[in-house]
Amino acid sequence: MERKSLFLILASPSFIWLVRPDVYSPWYLENLLASPLVILIAYIILLVLLVNYLKTKIVIYTFMLHLSIIGTLITIDSSLHSSKQCNNRISVFQFNNRYNENDNRKLVSLLMGTNYDLVVLQEISPLARKELINQLSPIYPYFVTGISLAEHIATDQLILSQHPFTKEKYFKHQNNSHLIQMQWHYTNETIHLFTLHPPSPRTKELWKKRNNTLYQLASQIKLLKSESILIVGDFNLSSFSARIKLFTTTLNGSFKGSWPNIQNILPFLTVAIDHVFINSNMMICSRERIDVVNYSDHYPIITHISL
Repeated sequence: MERKSLFLILASPSFIWLVRPDVYSPWYLENLLASPLVILIAYIILLVLLVNYLKTKIVIYTFMLHLSIIGTLITIDSSLHSSKQCNNRISVFQFNNRYNENDNRKLVSLLMGTNYDLVVLQEISPLARKELINQLSPIYPYFVTGISLAEHIATDQLILSQHPFTKEKYFKHQNNSHLIQMQWHYTNETIHLFTLHPPSPRTKELWKKRNNTLYQLASQIKLLKSESILIVGDFNLSSFSARIKLFTTTLNGSFKGSWPNIQNILPFLTVAIDHVFINSNMMICSRERIDVVNYSDHYPIITHISL
């Protein structure tokens, strides 16, 4: 094979991904194309297929090309475009804990060290829920447990705050609930807060459940006209996914890579699936990934929002 042809073949994953159409199904194809990291997977497959024809220079050049395109895409995706001064800042801490984690001392220490206005946690086991509420209630006296005894619903979510909640509502799908709506009373403001943790779309059934949660969220957003809206959670949906546009056309967001939290992985190669969205009544000032809780496969994210 000619060098030019080899270069074009090895460079093709990036260009194909950049011009890809919006894909919503089948479930495995949507998952594959929902992140630019698939470029590296396709590139490795091509390397294996063409190994007998390749020279070191072509491999290095095309690898650097893909890496620079992925890095540029993720950098642009996570950039903030704010022209206003951030006053009256709300601090939001969000984190997908590890469900079977029995030692939550790092998380407790982190949350006690900085008094966040709102803490949204996922993958909280019943034991961890009880421990976190007991230890953190002096600082975060208000909480939504993620459990509704009346409706026989138990989620893996826990929401803590220094400000009160009212009107909790759980949206059911079959025997589960992955979406909670509540009113959050921050000083003199009433904010319609949604927290969610739909399943990871590892199978067709889980993909359908995730999508159903997103449709539930979209339908509720449409009912709120001029009210302040804040949405926080692990969406299990990449910021690059075409599906994310279906329910965020009236919302603003800023993305930060939060998964996977793996030792020695380059931070800019992480995917944004833990999101915060707001409507035009508010503004996102900053989003920061922190690397201080290393037992989970997610990074904690801190967001500052201006009212």
